[in-house]
Amino acid sequence: YKNVGDASASGVNLVGPVPAGTMYLEKTATESSHLHPLFSIDGGKSFHEAPVVYVATNDKGIEERRVATPDMYTHVMWNVASALEAGTVVSVSYRVQVK
Repeated sequence: YKNVGDASASGVNLVGPVPAGTMYLEKTATESSHLHPLFSIDGGKSFHEAPVVYVATNDKGIEERRVATPDMYTHVMWNVASALEAGTVVSVSYRVQVK
């Protein structure tokens, strides 16, 4: 990603989808002191740190917390903590595998 504008940009989120027919490979998202990956299991509506925890109703009708598996991830996002100065390039990556 590159800030091609003339001014710094703040509040930047870098988002990448996990393409249909693939699954995210655990622990392959770029991570550094300035960039920490967050993950979505709901089509990019919300993002959480790994492991992503969600609530599901079991066969007895009781809600329970479950840990999402990486094949449930739909998007990967990084929040750029500092301002992204004009002309600055940020490189992030993650790997997926064809199902």
